[in-house]
Amino acid sequence: MDALVRNGDGWDLVEVKGATRAKEVFQLDVAIQYWILTGAGIPVRDAGLLLIDRDYVYPGGAHDPQEFFRFEPLTRTCEQWREWIETQVVSFQEVAARTTPPQIEIGQQCFSPYPCPFYNHCSADREWPEHPIEELPYLAGERYQGLLEQGVTTIDAIPDDYPLTGAQKRVRDAVAKGHPWTDPDLGEAVQGVD
Repeated sequence: MDALVRNGDGWDLVEVKGATRAKEVFQLDVAIQYWILTGAGIPVRDAGLLLIDRDYVYPGGAHDPQEFFRFEPLTRTCEQWREWIETQVVSFQEVAARTTPPQIEIGQQCFSPYPCPFYNHCSADREWPEHPIEELPYLAGERYQGLLEQGVTTIDAIPDDYPLTGAQKRVRDAVAKGHPWTDPDLGEAVQGVD
């Protein structure tokens, strides 16, 4: 939470993000904070995200900095997620009360939406193949799952026809061929650099 702003006899919950759209992970962040505050008896009148207004164009001269931002109201969304959050909190409490950690395979959930601070602990005893698919840049979601479903766990085993971005293809090709990729225009780009 970035700000609680007094609103009459209640409060407005404002989460500030340096982004232009209300990603689901941001909305969930606000909804959890809303659940905590209202559960503690704090009257929240409005909850939402303060985002950068991508349509703002500086007109020159005097300006109002607030025009650079837009408020995305999420109070209804927070209410809709209340029951789901409650269920998740109960589940988390059950896990936290255990004497042993849960047995969950390392996977995409360790990196998305944010890197897990326990990743090094959980992966300390794991034997990694050379160049696992997790090393592929920005591999996430359906593409990651699709590879796992095909039994592909290393970069060099990714089929040539598997849909990858340009950067991912370059990494796959470099690993498969066993030598680094070099941009053919690199020599020309660095000529004359002292």
